[in-house]
Amino acid sequence: MKQKYLFLLFFVSVFFTSQLLLARPIGSFRELREMSFGIIIPDSAGDVVTLSPSGGLSSQNMTIFSGSPQSGFFTVKGDKNTAFVISFSSGDVLTGPGGNMPLGSFTHDAGASPAFPPNGTITFNVGASLTIGASQQGGGYTGSYTVFADYL
Repeated sequence: MKQKYLFLLFFVSVFFTSQLLLARPIGSFRELREMSFGIIIPDSAGDVVTLSPSGGLSSQNMTIFSGSPQSGFFTVKGDKNTAFVISFSSGDVLTGPGGNMPLGSFTHDAGASPAFPPNGTITFNVGASLTIGASQQGGGYTGSYTVFADYL
């Protein structure tokens, strides 16, 4: 009986220790501007269009751009002078009148090792790539993606 009792105390001790190691939630996280690729007239062979965090567009083929593309813009509040990591969802697509168009290769301009500044608030822009199929049907396409911010 004595051995079971000692084992139980050890188990409870480990349980409470692991509870203390749970990740702290980030304070607040808001999207201030939605990402938009603007108007795209794609190459008939299809293309991969990249929207940079600064809002610039580029493509691999002869795609034509128009309108007002814009990167996503976010603000995050967290613990002052604390490092965190930014990551993104996967498998996101834009849907519309034609086939789905994959959205991926997300990038941000918060730096390779982002950290909250002394005021605890950081802002950053987000860009991504959009894969357009050959002979993609024209029309309006919409979709969503998720940005994650987690303490290291």
